Amino acid sequence: MRSEFARLSKDTPGIGKALVAFLAEAYKFKELSDYSVDEGANVTVNEATGAITNAERFLEVVAAYLERED
Repeated sequence: MRSEFARLSKDTPGIGKALVAFLAEAYKFKELSDYSVDEGANVTVNEATGAITNAERFLEVVAAYLERED
């Protein structure tokens, strides 16, 4: 999904590389929460806060793009 989103959004104004990078980071957190049980599997409060902020921004940008398409 990440590579397809990157491909589809590469020429779309307002959807920058930061949002594509966010998907990779979010997937890392998903893998940690699903599969990691060792001590290195911790997510800091700052990382979690940043992920939430980036997720909100991602949703805002995608929703605005979809509204333009209607």
